[in-house]
Amino acid sequence: MTAQHVLNAQGATHDELQILLRRAPISILFDLCAVFWDEFNPDPDPDSDLVIVRIVKSQQAGLFAAGLASLDAALHVEIEKFGAVDCFYVFGFPDEGREYDYEKKELAAEMDCFRGHLTEPKVEGLSTIQIEGDRPDDLRGMSGSVVIADLDEVWKFTGMVTLASEKRGLLHFIPTEKIAYYLNSIVLMKKMGLMIPKDTDIPHLSGWNKPPLT
Repeated sequence: MTAQHVLNAQGATHDELQILLRRAPISILFDLCAVFWDEFNPDPDPDSDLVIVRIVKSQQAGLFAAGLASLDAALHVEIEKFGAVDCFYVFGFPDEGREYDYEKKELAAEMDCFRGHLTEPKVEGLSTIQIEGDRPDDLRGMSGSVVIADLDEVWKFTGMVTLASEKRGLLHFIPTEKIAYYLNSIVLMKKMGLMIPKDTDIPHLSGWNKPPLT
């Protein structure tokens, strides 16, 4: 899962998306892609800045053995309970210091962790964290970062960062509650046979349209 605008900024297609493990020469393979951003809409909903891909089953065991970790979207903090969260943590890889060794196929990057508290939402459809303490001047590269909430000393997956405001130290994220809804919609659409083939003649329908929130 990552932010759709990351691909758009690089002029990349979903077939060109690559996710690499640090210190492991493995490129993750996907067999399914779901897109929620309407590329023909000049003003798409901020909470649709999301692309979800599925790792091929034959690769999963090897990836977990190499250090891949997973998060359970079902075990999240509901938006209505954000006010009770003790602290929010954001884990990601800013652009600074990020390098890729093409010969060894290894990604060199230092994971950053930011601590913050919930503040008034600044972007419609997204939640906002005010970073506390030290942070880099440039937050580029944080899109797609994981947001974790500390609620009663239990850490839970809470969202994915899509936007940042460096000057004010703000990170805006899609709450996991919405991401979980999208994941459930994918399962339902697949069961109903609504998957659109890769070779479709409609460019922006390489996955599924964003399902209506009810």
